[in-house]
Amino acid sequence: MNAAADREATAIIEELNRIRRELESVALELKGLKGISVDYCSRRLTQISSEYSEVIQMLYRLR
Repeated sequence: MNAAADREATAIIEELNRIRRELESVALELKGLKGISVDYCSRRLTQISSEYSEVIQMLYRLR
């Protein structure tokens, strides 16, 4: 991988990590609230964050 492609891959990974952390943060905030839909949303955001982690790991392996 050339230097430009490596920088772009790094930027993408950093952005995905930022999004993943934000999803986790929102999920944690929701856990402090009550309600069936709130619990579902929190769990779903955690699942999506986990999926982002999987994509990030795949990108690391490609580099």
